[in-house]
Amino acid sequence: MARENYNVFDEMYKRKNFTWSDAVKKGKILVISGSVATDENHRTLYKGDLVG
Repeated sequence: MARENYNVFDEMYKRKNFTWSDAVKKGKILVISGSVATDENHRTLYKGDLVG
C-alpha cells in the first residue's frame, strides 16, 4: 500500500498563519487513525506505524 500525505492546511501554510507544529503544541490536532501529522517539510511530528 502506497503511503499518501494529505496537506489539509495547504492554504494556511501559504499564508503562514498556521502550521501543524503550532496546532500540535496547542493540542488542537487529534491524531487520525492510520495517519501521521507532518509539517510543511514533512518531518514526522507524531510517531506512527510507517511499516504497516
